[in-house]
Amino acid sequence: MAGRSTTPLYNNVREAISAIDEDTWTPIDYPKDGVAQVAETTIWATHRTRRTERLKLRLVIRRSRLKGPQRRMWPDWRYHTFVTNLEQPATEAGVAPLFRILR
Repeated sequence: MAGRSTTPLYNNVREAISAIDEDTWTPIDYPKDGVAQVAETTIWATHRTRRTERLKLRLVIRRSRLKGPQRRMWPDWRYHTFVTNLEQPATEAGVAPLFRILR
């Protein structure tokens, strides 16, 4: 069963995001007052009911920030994450629409 689920910024998610090389981020469409990029990596998580089982999950991250005068309000990147077993690249149709919904 293919699917995706939004992911809170737990410590393992934050660590995975900080390990992503700057050159890995890919620009995606975003309103003119901002900029957005997408990247993906993997994380390890504990199975919800079988606590001894570890799962390797695909993590897709969109980061966005404002441009111009509004950037003073939120000068840093804002991160939106989800795990998925969909195989398309993060920038393709299966994943990008979710990011448009999150804006």
